[in-house]
Amino acid sequence: MPIAARPHSVRAMLLILLLPAGIGLMALAWIIHGALLERMSTDFVESRLKDEVAFLEHQIRQSGGQIDTLQTGDYFQEVLLHAFAIAIASPSGQSISPETWTPILRPLLTSGQEGAVRARDAGVPAAPSQMLGYRRAFTVDGNPFVIIVAEDMEALHRSQAKLHIWTAVVSVLLVILMIGSIWLGITLALRSIAGLQMNLKKLQSGELSRINADGPEEFQPLVRQLNQLLDSLDDRLERSRDALANLSHSVKTPIAAVR
Repeated sequence: MPIAARPHSVRAMLLILLLPAGIGLMALAWIIHGALLERMSTDFVESRLKDEVAFLEHQIRQSGGQIDTLQTGDYFQEVLLHAFAIAIASPSGQSISPETWTPILRPLLTSGQEGAVRARDAGVPAAPSQMLGYRRAFTVDGNPFVIIVAEDMEALHRSQAKLHIWTAVVSVLLVILMIGSIWLGITLALRSIAGLQMNLKKLQSGELSRINADGPEEFQPLVRQLNQLLDSLDDRLERSRDALANLSHSVKTPIAAVR
């Protein structure tokens, strides 16, 4: 038998159509979740860095541009509640903390780029491989200053990766739950076919003269068509009976005359 002529299961066809769509949408949602998570975390860190740069700028302006009087190093790391590097450039010198970040931050002091700055794969031992910072240049009493506050993004990316993995696990569980829900929904939806089959059996045994029209809306045209077919068959049967009765009456008189 050709493949196209083989009967198909409604349940199997619905699963074949619905499952790829559901899995595709779940995968798309997982990809969008990763992109949004990366974007939101980056925006959050950048906003915090921007606020902390403003805090350092305020400290420098309060000190009249005397960076030697500022409590840099561990003080600002404790105040800002992050493992930050702080870089300040002025005619009086530079202050970079921690010192392991110096190879990464020193080139950024003269880069001229304002706002968010990034550094990746610097290849410096004991320095982060991924860094997000915020750079701001300003002047105090005519003296130029540059502030860079930076954060190591490796720990954040590791946390994001764990969250993304857990999201994938939850997505797989949701797909399994979706498969069960689709299977249950299809089974419940097809229960009406069993009722239609029962009515056909009663019709065959003579218990019913017509198929019960109660049922899902999708099966109403089929039920009406079957009932119309039964009406047509009854009409044909009635006409056949009338024709046979007339034929019997027309034949009865000649037979009686012959007898």
